[in-house]
Amino acid sequence: MRKLKRGCLELKRDVLRAVERGYYRPNRIMQIANIDPKRFPSLRQELTDRGLITVEENTSRRGWRKVGLTEKGSRTLKLLRELEGLIGP
Repeated sequence: MRKLKRGCLELKRDVLRAVERGYYRPNRIMQIANIDPKRFPSLRQELTDRGLITVEENTSRRGWRKVGLTEKGSRTLKLLRELEGLIGP
């Protein structure tokens, strides 16, 4: 039986979970959340625009970024978990 593709909501949830678990480097977040590197920048930008994550540039190392979860992102992740509990996985 084929596994269904993840929707946009599942992708965002997986990124938020990876950041919550302490992964803050974009490359590691992509690996943990299993997201295509071509899709990650637009997904990261959308989560940043919505205020769910923060992205800090480090000027000491070229191209290095640190991703963090905001309070709004933590609340959103909590609500998603409650919703999954109600409707099942």
